[in-house]
Amino acid sequence: MTVTMSSTTTERPWPSEWPEWLGTFPRLTGRQRPEFECWHPGDESEGDRTARFDQRIGVHLLPWEWMAIRALDSQQPPNEWGIELWTHRVGVLEATRQQGKTLILALFIIRRLFRHRRRIVYTAQQWATVEDVFDRVCAIIDRVPSLKRRLLKPPSKKDNRGVIVLKPVRGDKHVVQAQFGPRTQHFARGFTELDDVIFDESYDLVPKEVANLTGAQAASSNAQTIYASTPPVVSQHPNCHRFAGLVRTIENGGAPGLYGALYRAPKSYKRGDPAAYPLAQPSYGVVGNDRDMEAHLQGAQEAGPEDPALFDADWLGWGEYPPPANKRPSEIPAQKWTDMRAHRPPNLINSPAVGLHL
Repeated sequence: MTVTMSSTTTERPWPSEWPEWLGTFPRLTGRQRPEFECWHPGDESEGDRTARFDQRIGVHLLPWEWMAIRALDSQQPPNEWGIELWTHRVGVLEATRQQGKTLILALFIIRRLFRHRRRIVYTAQQWATVEDVFDRVCAIIDRVPSLKRRLLKPPSKKDNRGVIVLKPVRGDKHVVQAQFGPRTQHFARGFTELDDVIFDESYDLVPKEVANLTGAQAASSNAQTIYASTPPVVSQHPNCHRFAGLVRTIENGGAPGLYGALYRAPKSYKRGDPAAYPLAQPSYGVVGNDRDMEAHLQGAQEAGPEDPALFDADWLGWGEYPPPANKRPSEIPAQKWTDMRAHRPPNLINSPAVGLHL
């Protein structure tokens, strides 16, 4: 396995060598470490247990997937009420297409549901995405008898909604279940007590729908919200403001209780440079190769003017984000600044001077 590393905004210690039990991936050439990352220290041993559980059920995580799960499963020492809070109240994962975000979320749901007995909602913009995750979760349960025995009833999928319910055990204060559905006002209503909320395809989040779901987490003593997405293109994803705000926070150094990982190629590269793809795509070589990227790029160049921007977002991690909602416009129009630009540097004479270049 040959991977590249780079410096990011985080102080998180990344291993120089991966543990042997994680497995080997001879074709993997993608950079495992994100271009931007914000992270807070905590006990990440639960993430290791999750990864080892995944191995036992026949799923082998790539190093970057393992590190993302470790961050999401990171815990703090028990507080004054004896509760081990998740280190990161909010998790953000932005990665290019087909890298493995769906696998991370499916395994996350399995572990939180069966090990931690959490109340979970997974939602995405499209039912096709929701159905894929639901089917993956159900397939894992179906091949692990110890998980299957804990089901109260077979998982159900009806009217664009999936539900998995566990048998009650002593000490339960609520029905342990995971619900899956596309984001609609109908789906967002009716939830009163949630522990974990997962917003997949976070490039499209309607504020009211988000507020209904995150508001239902108020009764949880240890809630966590996860946003996962490919980079948005604002002209195609007009409801990306919430996700764009989280991305800006990560780029600017993060915030308390926030974990964020942004996978993208450095902007010093140009579209079409084969060296950029492994830097943007952490699963490159295992998923995706130069030949595939050439085909995608050719299709984008031959299509409409918006397709190159979507190519940049989907395969290089270069999204187009809206400006902050509270950003004040300049009192001087951009063209006025351009008209005032000096065409050549001034000649300084006599006493020293201070020049301001805009």
